[in-house]
Amino acid sequence: MVPPETALVPVPSAELLPAGMDAPADNRNPALVFIRGQVSPQSERTVRAALATIALLGMGQEPSGSLKEARRTALRIFPWWRVTYAEAKRLRALLSDRMTAQAMGPGTVNKHIMALRGVLKESWRLGYLQADEHARVQDALRSIRYERLPAGRMLSRTELQRLFGACGSDHSPSGARDAALLALLAGCGLRRSEAVSVGRKDYQQDAGDLVIRHGKGRKDRLIPVGPGSREAIAAWLAVRGNEPGPLLLAVDKHGHIRHRAITSQAVWKALEKRVQQAGLSDISPHDLRRTFASALLDAGADLGVVQDLMGHASPVTTRKYDRRGDEAKKRAVDLVNVPYQTERPDA
Repeated sequence: MVPPETALVPVPSAELLPAGMDAPADNRNPALVFIRGQVSPQSERTVRAALATIALLGMGQEPSGSLKEARRTALRIFPWWRVTYAEAKRLRALLSDRMTAQAMGPGTVNKHIMALRGVLKESWRLGYLQADEHARVQDALRSIRYERLPAGRMLSRTELQRLFGACGSDHSPSGARDAALLALLAGCGLRRSEAVSVGRKDYQQDAGDLVIRHGKGRKDRLIPVGPGSREAIAAWLAVRGNEPGPLLLAVDKHGHIRHRAITSQAVWKALEKRVQQAGLSDISPHDLRRTFASALLDAGADLGVVQDLMGHASPVTTRKYDRRGDEAKKRAVDLVNVPYQTERPDA
């Protein structure tokens, strides 16, 4: 149960709570109902963290990731069921202030605003908000408009060759495993969470097809695997074997294969290791996914096809992965002939 009113910081809309209505149980707390409705464990964690931050800000406390118990408590005791137009505007202003203070980026602020919009929609469904007040609340929680340079980059063919070369120089099982990992990320465009979730049964070796089950948004999709990626996966399977279970298995420090899936953190560590061995820098797992999308678009693939392969709900999202523009800008700038001389012309 939510603690009594005396434990709460009053909000401007408190008087709009219907007379006699007690603080709701967890199954009628709009925030907790909204969290339970998330489509994946990762989304649930993200939304839970965002709402805990909003709750702490709303109660005049500084959010801290290290105070887990305080964040859990704030999430439960904040009076979400009383938030109407005035309080929604105040919460949005608090988030905007954090962006101004550079404690949050605009994208992060908008994710928090979207989470709050979702909670207040649950408030309407649960009967705490009337339809007209719900419309005003949603109007108060407009996203913050901003434009920033796209994150990440597209890897060149040479960089990819050097990464696979680093894996090939490692004759332990982890070398073959990491090459298969690169093939899934750069050759199939998988997210980290998808790569670690792929099972042996999901890869149809004869057909060269990869099935992604329960991707983002709980969407399944089929990805035809290209020749180079098929070879990398086949080399790993020759080491791994065809036993059921995760496709990418953990390898311990002694080079022994363990029959358990690698973690998302292990993907980061494996890539960092190969990037260092290849003499490269500043490459993230998502850069390999951006490379996949950019290479397809550069080769003339239809945007809708790339969208399906990436598992995006909207082509707008797919376009954000296109990093060809950076290289095009560089080629254009190289056409400008600046007549710089190291010696003066009259010397």
